[in-house]
Amino acid sequence: LIPLITVLGPQIPNLITGTIFIESIFRVPGLGKFFVTSILGRDYPMIMA
Repeated sequence: LIPLITVLGPQIPNLITGTIFIESIFRVPGLGKFFVTSILGRDYPMIMA
């Protein structure tokens, strides 16, 4: 379990960044836009989840 966390932990920001990039290219509403609006709106429970 520890090696799995070690490998997948650093890849989570890449997944979120890729999601935002793909959504902006194809104009698909989804979690990337939701993350950005929650960060800009200072929705702390959503940012921490």
